[in-house]
This record gives sequence, C-alpha cells and structure tokens, in this order.
Amino acid sequence: MIHPHTYIHPNARLATNVKIDPFTVIHQDVEIGDGTWVGSNVTIMEGARIGKNCRDFPWCSYRSYSTGS
Repeated sequence: MIHPHTYIHPNARLATNVKIDPFTVIHQDVEIGDGTWVGSNVTIMEGARIGKNCRDFPWCSYRSYSTGS
C-alpha cells in the first residue's frame, strides 16, 4: 500500500508488495525491492537502491546507496 500523502517520482521503480507510509518522498532513478516497508517522513534520493524485504524506519534518508539483496 502506498499512502496518498506520499510523493513518488514517475521514474522511480517499486516492486510489488511495497508499503510506503505518509510524508515520504522518493526521487527519480530509485529502485525498491519486493516486500519492503518505508516508514513515514523518509527521503530517498536519486540513485538509491533498496533491496527486498527491507525496513526503512521513519525519518531516515538515503543518497545513492544500496541496502539489502
């Protein structure tokens, strides 16, 4: 589920079963793997890669960084 108070750039790529909480911003050229949860108020900058089944807790931010598998 993607909360309606979330901004996701049209060029970001989200796998299935991704949950995104409110007030999160996802920039272009971002990849998020299947089953990942992104908490509220998270910022994911251009070029970041987040793997499968990751948990991104509220208020964190990523810049051109990869996590998970």
